[in-house]
Amino acid sequence: MLFALLLCALADQDPAYRVLREGAPTEALRTENVELKRDKGTLTLKAGQLAFVKSASNRPAIAVFTGEGVFRLQPAIPIEARYLTRVTGKPEFEEHFDSAVFYFSDSTYDEVKSQGSAMPIDPRAPQVLKNVREKAHIEAELLGELYNPQRGPSFRAYLRGKKEQRPPFFHGAFRRPAGNFPGRDRTGK
Repeated sequence: MLFALLLCALADQDPAYRVLREGAPTEALRTENVELKRDKGTLTLKAGQLAFVKSASNRPAIAVFTGEGVFRLQPAIPIEARYLTRVTGKPEFEEHFDSAVFYFSDSTYDEVKSQGSAMPIDPRAPQVLKNVREKAHIEAELLGELYNPQRGPSFRAYLRGKKEQRPPFFHGAFRRPAGNFPGRDRTGK
């Protein structure tokens, strides 16, 4: 705990951290049925936009989604599916959402850029980002990944789900260890 507090205190002095923590969206892309597959989860951005916040190196590292989306999780092994069935009544997880914030050091921007088209930034995007920043303080960790790419690419999603019985934000983090990309096993082959 003390280390985390020290890390946050030191990070606050780094201008690159402040860009991530205080930056605003500067570019928006229209999204229509854009799929982002991470591990066993799939985010489908049915209709809406992604507004990007750039890091100090001018590389997008945060995206704010507004629109209609759905997250689906297919458990990797049968025991996970049984547990999910026990908890939710279904062997798969599905959550519809109307806003989200993604923190990434992977190729998310390039994936979306190839499928989207430029548009004005949704005026709701800054407030969505502010709401997540008040609850999740991960910019220091993201900055560490951007400074040290050997840690491997990562992707984190904070979703504002539509189901009343769930908390308004659902968090999922996905990390691809270096050399572990789709189509390869854990050994990198």
